[in-house]
Amino acid sequence: MNCVFSQFTDRYWCFGDSAGIDFNNLNNPVSGNSILRSRGTCVSICDSIGNLLFYASTPHVDLWLNPGTYDFGYVVNKNNQIMDGGDSLKAAAWYQEMIIVPDPGNINRFYLFTAGVTSTPIPGFYYSVIDLSYNGGLGRVVQKNIRLQSFPVCDGLAAVKHGNGRDWWVFLRHWDATGATQNDEYYSYLVGQDLIESYDFNRCTGLLSNVNTIQPQRLSQPYSNYWHFAISPNATKLYVSSIYNGPNQDTSYLYQFDLTATNILASRTTLHTFLAPSVAGLLQTGPD
Repeated sequence: MNCVFSQFTDRYWCFGDSAGIDFNNLNNPVSGNSILRSRGTCVSICDSIGNLLFYASTPHVDLWLNPGTYDFGYVVNKNNQIMDGGDSLKAAAWYQEMIIVPDPGNINRFYLFTAGVTSTPIPGFYYSVIDLSYNGGLGRVVQKNIRLQSFPVCDGLAAVKHGNGRDWWVFLRHWDATGATQNDEYYSYLVGQDLIESYDFNRCTGLLSNVNTIQPQRLSQPYSNYWHFAISPNATKLYVSSIYNGPNQDTSYLYQFDLTATNILASRTTLHTFLAPSVAGLLQTGPD
C-alpha cells in the first residue's frame, strides 16, 4: 500500500490475494477483503472519515502469468467491482507503479498515475482520471492511459502535498533499462541497489538539495539488495528491507538506521531476519 494523504484517507488497505485491513479503529484493526489477486502494486484511498472510495492494482496474477500480458492494471470501486472503464490500465508487474492523487479543485475527481517500467511492451508514465460523481458514487474512469512520458520509468512513484496546502507534487525516475548508465534523478528518500540517499525537499519550489549519501552505491558484488524503505513519523529512523543477500542468497533482512547519527550507516541494526521462502518486501508505515 503506497498511498498516504490527509486525515483518515489511508484507513482501508487492499492488497495481495483478496486481502484487506480496516484501520478505522486503530486500537483494533480488523481484516477486510478485496477482489485483488495482485502481483506487484496496490493502492487505495478513503474519504475524510475513513470510508473506502476505490482501489487499484497492477496485473491480476492470472493475466500476468500469460506471456506478454502486462498492461492489465485495473480500478475497483468500493463495492469490490471493476469500475466502469477501469480495466486495461498501463502498468506492468512491478512495485509502486501506481499512486492516487486527489484533484485539488473537485472532490469527486482523482488522478491515478501509473508507470510502465519495462522497455516492452508499455514503457512510459501515464495518468487516468476517476470521477466518483458517476454511477451513484461508484465512479467511472473518464480518461484513461494519458501518456505523459515515453521513456521507461523506474518503479517507485511518489507524491507529496505542495507547500500551499492544496496542490500535489508527483515524482518519478527515468530508468535506463539497459543498465549502461547510472541515473541520479532521485526524489525524497530513495533506496537503490546498495545506494541509500536522503535529500531536503522544498514543497513550494519542488527543488531537492543537501544530498546525504548514507550508503554509496556498489558497482560490483556482493550487493546488499536493498529493496524498500519507511521512515518513522518523527523522521529519526529509517527502516530498510533487504532481499536475498545471505551467503546462500536465501536470507532477507529488516534493518533500522538512526538518521540522527553522525555515521548513519554505522548505526544500522538488524530488526528481523527472514529465511526463504519468506522475503522482506515492501514497507509501509501504518496509521497506528
